[in-house]
Amino acid sequence: MKIFILFLLLTVQFFSQTVQVTFHYKPPLQNFSTIMIAGSFEGWNINDPNFLMTYNSTDKLYYKTVNLSPGTYQYKFVVDGSYYPDPDNPVYDGSQYQNSQIVVSDQM
Repeated sequence: MKIFILFLLLTVQFFSQTVQVTFHYKPPLQNFSTIMIAGSFEGWNINDPNFLMTYNSTDKLYYKTVNLSPGTYQYKFVVDGSYYPDPDNPVYDGSQYQNSQIVVSDQM
């Protein structure tokens, strides 16, 4: 039985896929230098240029697409070093930091 459970866990991990999640944000400030997304999926590193958000002039929003494995993640938007929760996501992690939270499901 233990071997079957181990095989099942390894099989699920092998076949689970990452999911592309696109975050969008409209900053509350008019003048700023950078907007990044930081979260538990990247170690809350606000210095990683891979998580810099890109401006779309059509809808005037900033975007970043991230490949995430299935799981629960906390995140915030970082505007010039100040952290902001996602105003379009009402789900928070319940901590004192009031991080926005998402759950990514396996598409299989």
